[in-house]
Amino acid sequence: MSISKDDLKLFISEAEDLVQKVEDEVFKLENDPNNIKPVQELYFAFHTLKGLTAMANLNNVSKFCHHFESFLDKTKETKIDVDKRDDFIKLLFDSLDLLRSILKNVKKGDFSDIDENFLNSIKESFEDFEMASEASLSLINPITPDKIKNILDDKKNFFYKIYIRLQPTCVFKKVRLFIIFRALNEFGQIFFSKPDPDILEEGDVKIDFEIFYFSQKKENEITKVLDEILEIENKVVTSLKNDEVKNLVEIDIVNWSKREKKKVKKTTAEQISGRDQKLKRETLAKISTIEETFEDEGKITSVKVNIDVLEKLMNYFSELVVNKNQITQVLKNKGELDLSRMFDEMDKPFLEIQEIIFDLKLVRVESTFRRYRRLVRDVGQEVGKKVQLILEGTNVEIDRKILEELNGSIIHLIRNAIYHGIETANERKKQKKDETGTIRIATLRRAGMIFIEVEDDGRGIDYENVRRKAIEKNIYSKEEGRDLTTEDLNRIILMPGFSSLEGADQISGRGMGLAIVADKIKELGGSFSIQSEKDIGTIFKLMVPFTRAIINAQLIRVSGDLFAIPTENIKQIYLYDKALVENVGNAEYYKINSDLIPIIYLNQYLKFDDEEKLQKEYKSKIAVWVKKDENISAIFVLDEILQQMNVVVKPFKFSYSDLYNILGSTIMSDGSICLILDVLSIITSYMIENKFSKLTTIQ
Repeated sequence: MSISKDDLKLFISEAEDLVQKVEDEVFKLENDPNNIKPVQELYFAFHTLKGLTAMANLNNVSKFCHHFESFLDKTKETKIDVDKRDDFIKLLFDSLDLLRSILKNVKKGDFSDIDENFLNSIKESFEDFEMASEASLSLINPITPDKIKNILDDKKNFFYKIYIRLQPTCVFKKVRLFIIFRALNEFGQIFFSKPDPDILEEGDVKIDFEIFYFSQKKENEITKVLDEILEIENKVVTSLKNDEVKNLVEIDIVNWSKREKKKVKKTTAEQISGRDQKLKRETLAKISTIEETFEDEGKITSVKVNIDVLEKLMNYFSELVVNKNQITQVLKNKGELDLSRMFDEMDKPFLEIQEIIFDLKLVRVESTFRRYRRLVRDVGQEVGKKVQLILEGTNVEIDRKILEELNGSIIHLIRNAIYHGIETANERKKQKKDETGTIRIATLRRAGMIFIEVEDDGRGIDYENVRRKAIEKNIYSKEEGRDLTTEDLNRIILMPGFSSLEGADQISGRGMGLAIVADKIKELGGSFSIQSEKDIGTIFKLMVPFTRAIINAQLIRVSGDLFAIPTENIKQIYLYDKALVENVGNAEYYKINSDLIPIIYLNQYLKFDDEEKLQKEYKSKIAVWVKKDENISAIFVLDEILQQMNVVVKPFKFSYSDLYNILGSTIMSDGSICLILDVLSIITSYMIENKFSKLTTIQ
């Protein structure tokens, strides 16, 4: 079975909801047979179940749902006859029991599909119902006394008593009996049964019964036929002597025939009362089994929770974290070591609760990304281009809120790729490319970050055209324009209002899209970059944290002010050693082993002090090695390292400030505000401004 654990959970959750909906609608229909709406709801439920079971590779179950869907579709158009309503409701409940049985097996890890013969028999029962004929199992043909002598005289005939016990999980007993009887009658004749044939033909049997059978096949051949039929738990084939067969015909079958004739005439109250008593006994015998089944089905394995409830839970837990930090600080200040130690021991359960809440808020990117297939199709047709979408890493999980924030940005990048990047079929032919363009969205989670690439194999960015437009718009002079690097041109592309097109339309926009995308990614505490090659294609790279609710942070001081750095961005912490600083060009690098790492003096970067004062004071500082990703890192030089702690991240609005390098803010134990530095953004912007290399290795 190739279904993933996440898909299995989704299948069980969705299937349970649909099966419950089926039951609810069947009850509605039973209470109000003239109401067509429950039939319509059942139709849609089985239609959905058809696709859901196919997803779980239960192909025959999917076909069963398809047959039932077709059956219900015809039922919507014509009303069920009054005398057939009970049979119709029973058929619905039997189908419901079959689905519940399959779902129960799936929960246990058993993905056994229903067999083909059983499926065909169910289909036949639907067709029989539609033809307004009773789906009777008229395959038991009793031998009359006047014919028994000739049958017994034929020495080729062998007579058997066959005991069969069905599996307790068998739902469509009538259909399963039909399969058994049809298989046996191909090689002989069933001539009687216990219980009586009229009862067995209606499928009114618990799980075991006896049939009397003659054939020219031997006992081992009969057993082999039964071995090929599913849902038979046990079977015993016993040979009968001629005298036993004769007594059976002359006594049991004759008495049964007399009872059948009397049934037509008897309508007395005594008979009805006797039948009611029998029905009561049979009903009572079934109650314990039904109770056991419903006790098992009543076990709730999953629940659906409104996302607003989870948000409230996270907010309350965040406040609890703040309160805990405040109490811990107060106890330490008062010297209450024992109580302080007790509070410190709460860190582990707090962390576990935090992880559980995070898991509840995480969703797979597939839930959003698979909708982009329709977007690619529609936009491609709109502009007359053939485009296909390839999704990679769709099982990656991310905070639902961040995924929602990313959705608009990715949609713009897709539309941008189709409109600006992918060529028409004729253009691609001339360049010896496949007529169908490809957009690839790849997702990867590493540490606490989500990496998303939106790539197309189109014409790429014409950087010379960007350079020319930048000069035309007076962003740069001709002399400055000639010296612009690819990184400079990428920054120009991300400027609000910049577009290489002459006009705007419904799809392309007015050059605001990429700027908005870049700002949104920065707002989420991530980074956005462009990589393009003419006639090869373009890759838009997005990097965002997978959650922003509560993070573990390292508290630091810079020029007396308190800041925090996410610990997931820290590689190592050192005492700052001036002797390890090397100048390369106009930049300073910090030597670690054989690597030179760019230095960022936070006092200088945050514009707290003048440079001359900084150089005098950086004698007993701290060097924190921080990383943007596996290949890009920097050294933050700062004043003081404090403790690490869990902090609640609150949004930091920079609408009226140029501080784009702040991830968020948090409330400290004394009630003060601490800003959380956006390590990724700081490294990216500082490297662009100073043209640092990513990571220089000394040979």
